[in-house]
Amino acid sequence: MKIVGDEYEAAAQIQIFRPDYVVVDCALGKKRASDLCTNLFNDARIPVTRIILASKTRKLTEYCDKEVF
Repeated sequence: MKIVGDEYEAAAQIQIFRPDYVVVDCALGKKRASDLCTNLFNDARIPVTRIILASKTRKLTEYCDKEVF
């Protein structure tokens, strides 16, 4: 398991670590969380992308559509 604090650290870790799951804290805000998920999903270095959205303060229905579980 690797924990990073921001998008830059995440990009650096993807070079050397291929995660089975990625947990995205939605406290980043809707736009940043959406951009991060899109970039992770489209990254060819991660063959099967499994993204988990997490938040203590935001309603996840604002972020999710039928393709996000």
